[in-house]
Amino acid sequence: MNLRNCGLFFLILGQLASNAYASKPLWIFLPLTPTTVSVPQNQTVNVQYLVSNQSSLAHTLVMQPIAGVTQITGSGLCSSDLTLASKGSCTLSLAVDGALVASGNTKGPVLCEQGTQLQCYRPASINTLNISVTPSVCSVGGTVSGYGSSSALVLETNTQSIAMQQQAITGNGPFAFSQLLISGDTYNVTVVTQPTGQTCTVTNGSGTIAAANVTNVAVSCSAFLTTSVDNLALSVNNPSTAALTGTSRKIIITNVGAFAATGLSIAYPTWPSGTTASTTCPIGGSLGAGSTCTITVTPGSTATSSCNTGVAPTPGQIVVSAANVDAPVTSNVFVLDYGCQYQGGYLYSVDDTTPNNGSIGGKVVALQDQAAPKLPSGSQATSIIWSSNNAATGGVTYSYDYIPYISETAGVPNYNDSQEYYNATYSNSSVYQFPPSNVFATCNSLVDGQCNSNNILAFYNTYRTNYGLGVGTTYEVSLGETTQSYYAAGLCNSYSANGYSDWYLPAICEMSPAGSNASCAYGTQNITTNLGILVGQAYATDPSTSCAVGANCLVGYYWSSNIYSVFESAYAWFMFFDGSSNSNDCTYKSVLLGVRCARALSQ
Repeated sequence: MNLRNCGLFFLILGQLASNAYASKPLWIFLPLTPTTVSVPQNQTVNVQYLVSNQSSLAHTLVMQPIAGVTQITGSGLCSSDLTLASKGSCTLSLAVDGALVASGNTKGPVLCEQGTQLQCYRPASINTLNISVTPSVCSVGGTVSGYGSSSALVLETNTQSIAMQQQAITGNGPFAFSQLLISGDTYNVTVVTQPTGQTCTVTNGSGTIAAANVTNVAVSCSAFLTTSVDNLALSVNNPSTAALTGTSRKIIITNVGAFAATGLSIAYPTWPSGTTASTTCPIGGSLGAGSTCTITVTPGSTATSSCNTGVAPTPGQIVVSAANVDAPVTSNVFVLDYGCQYQGGYLYSVDDTTPNNGSIGGKVVALQDQAAPKLPSGSQATSIIWSSNNAATGGVTYSYDYIPYISETAGVPNYNDSQEYYNATYSNSSVYQFPPSNVFATCNSLVDGQCNSNNILAFYNTYRTNYGLGVGTTYEVSLGETTQSYYAAGLCNSYSANGYSDWYLPAICEMSPAGSNASCAYGTQNITTNLGILVGQAYATDPSTSCAVGANCLVGYYWSSNIYSVFESAYAWFMFFDGSSNSNDCTYKSVLLGVRCARALSQ
């Protein structure tokens, strides 16, 4: 071949190569991910294309090399030999390594027929790989040990490049802040919120990001002890009183930290006479992580701080410490007798059959009147009626209604009788129907003032009545809550004292001694019998100070939460407190009497 012909040959060859790129492509690229990407120097970003064979022939392809870009193979991806069947396709997955790739448009990827560079195709120019390499980004984290609280440990890191970050920790083990930081950034990890009962400290918390994740921040929390009860109430041991059995009760100490609590010690108070304590805790030794031990308190016959004289008791405090525990745990212990002030009232009923890993049950009556009692002298300026039609002042404010299951006779009035009376009394009862039966409980009404009060409230929290408003008036109801401060049970429900708001109007046999007009059963714990120190003399010069306590005496006429079974709509039971002449009886609900609320002890 002469030189002239040789030149012609290469000219033709170049034209063929150019035509291979310019002609209709035999395989095409459809981007499945963004193809303009930023990749940190220490990370890898994946880019994918769907490569489709447009011809009726199979083709085996080879990708032209791009520094820092490699093909990923595997299930659902193009094979390493890039064989495309006739009209077939596969997903080309590329790993872009920020440490090896160069910034800029790579003009690729380019796939050529195996064995020839004359049949090569690339994506449309808008879809070719366009790469920006950015500085390395890294996480900051480490390990938490010793955490064992019911509340979160909150960590914070301050950095140069991003806003402050916080991370809540609720367990031991590795952690990392979610926001990545740029290489060269400084960081400083601190504790923002300590978990309840623990102190956690940070080591290796500060440094500079050096193109690698930080994993050596160490957060260490102290051993952590808990007590099963903060306040433990026990009954005195009084063999002459059936309810005061003096059951021994337990406090459980638990090490919820991740390592042993060492050098364990217990400091006991000076106990009331006869009260003792024992323990299974290893005094001077170690309580392992997750382990428990028990302190058992056995009460004697003497109450805490002579609290049955009407003085609020000062509890005995048990303090449990360990050498490697930042904060000791404490339990306040009360040994209680009738008349002790506890949980906002005077104790008059005790249930010592509750589980011995917690406090006694029981009932207290409020420390003072919620409505002043009617006295024989006639003073009743701030007394209150039993039930109200929601009239605040002036006129007749009472309401006569059947409330189910709250008379002195069990099950009376029943739901059907109450509903029938309501329908006969209120002309718009077809519009505002009697509350459904499931809102009323079947009460042990003589001794369960809380149940009685709930039934009363179920009615008067649903409707306002206009009962008694003028002669010849058609009685109607309107939807809405009757103002609770207008009637006795509502007054108790809205009362709050000493942090307790679950007060109720007591039942007649919670107030009265055995026998009496209401036929209260013998053995029923009641205010009259068990709170003699609080009951005053109704005919004294100053009845309110005539009791042993010397102030806020129970004296005069007080409402109970029971209605009278013979005249359920109009009559309710009351208690007359007068020293040795205590009695109970019934009167119209419209009479102004006193209120002294009660509540059940919280466990």
